[in-house]
Amino acid sequence: MGGAGSRKTYRIVVVVAEGIAAPGVMLDYAAAFEELGHHVFILDYRLVQAMPTEEEQIAVFEKIQEELQHFEPDFAVGYNNNIFITLPPRHDPERHFFEKLQIDYVSLFYDNPLLIAPSILTLHSPHYMAFVWDRGYLASFRRLLKKDAFYLPLATNPHVFRPIDSVDHYRADASFIGSLSTVQNYNKFRHETGWHPWLIQFARDVVETWQRNHSMSVDEVIILLRQGFPEDTKIALDAFMNGKDFRTFQMSVYDEIGALNRMEVVNSVPDDLRLHIYGGQGWERLQKENLHLMGMVDYHEEAPLVYNSTLINLNITSAQLVCAVNQRLFDVSACGSFLLTDYRQAMTELFDVDREIVCYRSSDELKKLTDYFLSHPDERQEIADRARARVLAEHTYCHRVQRILDLFEFRASY
Repeated sequence: MGGAGSRKTYRIVVVVAEGIAAPGVMLDYAAAFEELGHHVFILDYRLVQAMPTEEEQIAVFEKIQEELQHFEPDFAVGYNNNIFITLPPRHDPERHFFEKLQIDYVSLFYDNPLLIAPSILTLHSPHYMAFVWDRGYLASFRRLLKKDAFYLPLATNPHVFRPIDSVDHYRADASFIGSLSTVQNYNKFRHETGWHPWLIQFARDVVETWQRNHSMSVDEVIILLRQGFPEDTKIALDAFMNGKDFRTFQMSVYDEIGALNRMEVVNSVPDDLRLHIYGGQGWERLQKENLHLMGMVDYHEEAPLVYNSTLINLNITSAQLVCAVNQRLFDVSACGSFLLTDYRQAMTELFDVDREIVCYRSSDELKKLTDYFLSHPDERQEIADRARARVLAEHTYCHRVQRILDLFEFRASY
């Protein structure tokens, strides 16, 4: 998989830090580097984060640094800005760890990189290379960094996500793995956390405008609403959007839109089907008789069981994404299971839509497609089989690793 592979054998540090998806993704990258014949050092920063005192953090960190120096890496790679590890407090906190060791580092930015990037704008090191998984943010991200960045979609680990026998506990007509915000009243929550009344209303306007036109991104909605403001309001809004509090505003709006969208999709699943939801708190407030709340699942151990035991795996893309597809498309397809997903532009360059991936564009269409494919199991499996073949041919982590190595070698040659 992944082509002929790099001619050189590299020594690579893979950084694993806390998170829901991040640890699994980075461990899959580590496995892919090793599969292509490279040497991997896993820097598990969770060991530092778990230490209860600053002194213990420093001791663990210094041990990791000593081990790294013996490993002599060619470069390091990490998820979002987790690669930008600073030393614990009182121990050179302003100095970037890999910059200090003169180690090249690669950052893989997921979701909306513009919400993360402000924390790294001071790092204009020649050692640094960045990738984003949503092409819709690429131009803005390049302008923000004042340097080049590259497109790299997500992928799957086919040794984990593969066809296996279904299991009774996970067997369902339809399933969805994902979280739902625990905030029930966003206006009240924003008021209680000190938001200005104008911003509370503006957030309300953004969400309601998006609800009337799901095809618009949050940024496009904000630009549209801005056009109707008086000039002095535009100036004040522009200043706010360039300030540090705008990220909090964006995250709150994304959170609310995501919750509304996921509840709408789940509610549209026909009531006569057995529906499983795998996620944490938040889903309890969704009243639906055929809904079975199954709790959290381990990404590597249980998610493949869910996908293989479900007739129709649902996908609901995060509101943060402009055109990118998320992890489920690759993982479900690698299992040889059927996926019904909301449409995103990037699907057309990664899959043959309708032949390999089936998309819904509204809750009514989701109902119709669910009914159709449950009553046409042969056609459903043919589509799933074609999707699996595409993923194995083009969308494993070995393919993504080779892309990183090709660009790393190209850059090193200049």
